[in-house]
Amino acid sequence: MAYQGLENKTDSMAKLALLADENGRDVLLILVKTTYDIAENGSLTLSDEQESICFEGEYNGEPGKSSLKIAPEANFEKLATDVVLIGHGYAPGGQPVTRFDVGLQVANLRQHIRVFGDRVWQKRVTANRIVTWIMSHPQPVTKVPLIYEKAFGGQDLTPDDEKHHAFEPRNLVGTGVIAKHSKLDKVALPNLEDPKQLIESPTDRPQPMGMGFVSPDWQPRLGYAGTYDKNWENTRLPMLPLDFNRAFFNAAHPKLTAQGFLQGSEVIHAINATPQGRLSVQMPGDKPVIKMKYQYRDSKILETKLDTVVINTDEMTLSLLWRATEDVFNRIYKMEKITVENQQQVQQIIPDDYELLA
Repeated sequence: MAYQGLENKTDSMAKLALLADENGRDVLLILVKTTYDIAENGSLTLSDEQESICFEGEYNGEPGKSSLKIAPEANFEKLATDVVLIGHGYAPGGQPVTRFDVGLQVANLRQHIRVFGDRVWQKRVTANRIVTWIMSHPQPVTKVPLIYEKAFGGQDLTPDDEKHHAFEPRNLVGTGVIAKHSKLDKVALPNLEDPKQLIESPTDRPQPMGMGFVSPDWQPRLGYAGTYDKNWENTRLPMLPLDFNRAFFNAAHPKLTAQGFLQGSEVIHAINATPQGRLSVQMPGDKPVIKMKYQYRDSKILETKLDTVVINTDEMTLSLLWRATEDVFNRIYKMEKITVENQQQVQQIIPDDYELLA
């Protein structure tokens, strides 16, 4: 039979992508994204409008100059589940305070952030030209966006000598970095900090704190991208470098990258990420069933893994992105059909003509 493409029998979004892995082998990627509306009590209902699969990614502002809102969702392999929260931190009870905490827990993944009102470093120069920086008191606040622009990072390129330029490779769009011999007079401190590593000095370099995606040109992701030098141009181009590490594709904050894959049935606990203060959500565990059929071959069920969990407390939605991959090297023209079904649509006893791919 001729190629029939993708048949999606679910209410979820499903897309295919044909990619090449680091060694140039053809890989078929099947992505299934299911979006749910979250009620105030944490219950879930399937969203009327399902989120599209975002192949190219999306930034919170100008690409390259703002934080990543949605990481590109098409890559040939992923080593673990990413967990991300898009939203704001809310002061308890909606009352203005100078600081409060926001927390997120999914299984054994935990992120704890201390949220401050706006503060600045103010430069002071003594009569004998000694420079000191004074931290202002935080202003009362009720709501702060949980984005990397509000976390420690950024860059200071004001010194005349480039060797004194400073930047934070883990967050290039943040705030708080001050270079030696800086010409700045005032620098905004981050609103989001690690409670166990609070900033006390302009020379402190704490880990940037966030719950969103890490951009591909930030560390630690950049360190996994490999070496693109003359040797790579002469021996590997257009393939990826030999030292490319698939950990590059995991884009969540390091504290929210699972050790392996979540099941999609875990409980999400969020504190002060909604106006109500506490939110608990039981993920539904509705792993899709993805079947692959080649010409003159029996169908088989592909292994499906939970790629990404996105909790959006601004829009009160939960999206689960599932993935399956198949090595189709030298078999592209033998592909006949890919089917996506719900668990309920699959018979409890798998017929003999289906092969389970472990």
